[in-house]
Amino acid sequence: MRKKRLISMLLAALLVWGIVPEQAAVSVAGMGSEKEIVLEERAAGKLEAPKIAWFTGSGRSSVKVWLYKKVKGADGYDLYWSKNKNGPYYKVFMGKRGDKRICIKKPQAGQSIYMYAIAYKKVGTKKIYGKKSRTAAYTPGKKPEYLRNTGMKVDKSKYMLTFTWAVDNAEKVQIERKEDNGKYKIWMTVDASKRKASASYNKNGFRRGHEYKFRMRAYNSVDGKKYYSRYVNLPGISIGKKN
Repeated sequence: MRKKRLISMLLAALLVWGIVPEQAAVSVAGMGSEKEIVLEERAAGKLEAPKIAWFTGSGRSSVKVWLYKKVKGADGYDLYWSKNKNGPYYKVFMGKRGDKRICIKKPQAGQSIYMYAIAYKKVGTKKIYGKKSRTAAYTPGKKPEYLRNTGMKVDKSKYMLTFTWAVDNAEKVQIERKEDNGKYKIWMTVDASKRKASASYNKNGFRRGHEYKFRMRAYNSVDGKKYYSRYVNLPGISIGKKN
């Protein structure tokens, strides 16, 4: 180690005086001997293959991908995607975390996109790649997925009621209100990508002294037919009588 440091200092001095070229100084005083670099590259090339998991982003415009099996010793990952199984594939940098939202148009129901990932290790300025993962296909279903209620807000000063939600692979969200006869009726229909809906409870058929319950569901329209998610119950609201 001491000998190597002395050589590095000597080469640095010679480089300043212009006696040796810069490339020669870097090759000797850099990471180590050529043999050491080759051995390190070989070890890096034996990185295991990662495994891909999928998560469709809220809304309809993107797909989020992450790895549920990361590779020990990897410095990062590159992701490749294509709309055709046989390619061409396009590279997307995933980074150290191994997750990435791919901002491409989500395929229609029944269509697929294909992806695989490769782990790499940095040896100097080079990326040495390990084994690639299997090529996985993501195919959105016809029904919306993962519909969940994320909150309700009541603005008493403006008599406004706001519901928020999250959903994947959906076109519209329907909010239904329970009527006096015990049946639910569609109250409003909103684009799923908006993730919220607001309306006044000072009108629109609301009566004071009543309690109202709500529920929602999402749907997709495919070839003229609607495919619905399950219902999700929403918080209710009690409207007090005027003093």
